[in-house]
Amino acid sequence: MEITRKNTGELTGTLIIKIEEKDYEVEVTKSLKKIKQKAQLKGFRPGKAPLGLIKKFHGKQVIVEEVNKILGTKIDDYIKEENMKLFGDLLPNKTEDTSFDVKNSKDFKFAFDFGLFPTLNIDLASHNIKLYNIAATNAEVDTEIEHYIKQNGSFIPDEVANRKSQLKVNLKEANKNDAEALISEEQLILIEFIKDKEIKKQFIGLKKGAKLTIDIKKAFTNETDLAALLKIEKEKLSEISENFEVEILEVEKFEIAELNQELFDKTFGKDVIKSEEELKLNFAKQIQEAYRTYSLNKFNVDAQEELMKTPKADLPTDFLLKWQEVENSKLAEPKTKEEIEAELPTFQKQLKWQIIKYHILEANKLKVSEEDEINANKKLTLNQFVQYGIPVNSVTDDMLTNIATESYSKLKDNEKAHVKEIAIEDKVFNFIYNNATVISEEVTMEEFKNLNEIDSKTEDKEEKNEEISIADLKIEDEKIEE
Repeated sequence: MEITRKNTGELTGTLIIKIEEKDYEVEVTKSLKKIKQKAQLKGFRPGKAPLGLIKKFHGKQVIVEEVNKILGTKIDDYIKEENMKLFGDLLPNKTEDTSFDVKNSKDFKFAFDFGLFPTLNIDLASHNIKLYNIAATNAEVDTEIEHYIKQNGSFIPDEVANRKSQLKVNLKEANKNDAEALISEEQLILIEFIKDKEIKKQFIGLKKGAKLTIDIKKAFTNETDLAALLKIEKEKLSEISENFEVEILEVEKFEIAELNQELFDKTFGKDVIKSEEELKLNFAKQIQEAYRTYSLNKFNVDAQEELMKTPKADLPTDFLLKWQEVENSKLAEPKTKEEIEAELPTFQKQLKWQIIKYHILEANKLKVSEEDEINANKKLTLNQFVQYGIPVNSVTDDMLTNIATESYSKLKDNEKAHVKEIAIEDKVFNFIYNNATVISEEVTMEEFKNLNEIDSKTEDKEEKNEEISIADLKIEDEKIEE
């Protein structure tokens, strides 16, 4: 048996395999003898048919099977011995003169095209990548303080009701005696939440002790809220009358909290914050921590863009196109050749990043643990909370870890593979952050948004430029930058 490697490019080539009868005849004979032991042919006792007769019926099929076994084993051995890092599977060659005709020949010739992953030399320290630290502005801090004093404010007694007043009221179904009427006592109503404008006007200017009758179903159109106000089940709303007597027990106004030591101790702990200036610094830090995710996401995008300049991280276009066509033929609904060509530039870009990413992972012996994968699943879980409108600050880190750990254990293999890819990406970007030359620049959120708008316009322009014919794409050899 002979295997010859013919290089057709720096990263592509063809394996030519010649198999002679002596390479497979021993194994074929063994297989035929096994078949003979179980064969039941007319005129012969089980297992006693002549080997020649067995060969006549099964010989060609056995040759095909044994040659394929030898072919697979020897190619695998050759790839290991030559330390070939193949991209994808071997592809059937269409230009070499091959033969596998068991009817008319005893010697066979096979040819397979291959693509190799490029050998890279990435010195992260030589790459300058900006990290935009988003600073909190005075206006943003002032807004947070405004929210803070409102959040810690309270309702206090007032004389006359206005649009912003809160009323403590007794509600009683009108035109019914006490025994029959539905009564809901000491309920709170915010005048601004009354839906009907005319009813809302009736409350303006009223004082403690005032009484009035309203159409309660017009005033509160949300059935869930109305049922809660009347302390009944929502299904029973249709059984009550529309008119209710309202007795005002208290008129209250909202008063924001006063910035003082008592408030600071109540909300942050004893002597954690001792002045309004320290409060501003605290909120500025919180804002910047919240913005940190945006900064790191931008850093990751820029890092990827910078490293995509790595020379020789591309596979030849003609080989990729051939590989895509073979993979496409396996689909239930194959794409047209035109569709494959149109999608190829995007595929090349994604593949190039995969090659770079896995090079960094392997060259630096980075390992992804189950803990890393659970942390990646935490990110996905947090995104789901946001998607479904669950307040993120209502979930502690321990709760999130428990949820992510439990859900991870129930994932299917393909779902775990997706989570692992996220964990790998996180691991690689973290390594880049710690080893590349990071240039920090402080910007405001407004400036940061403008940067992203510029990037977005640039990406749109690049995508349009990528929409070219495969015939126009040329792969140029470039020297690896030391």
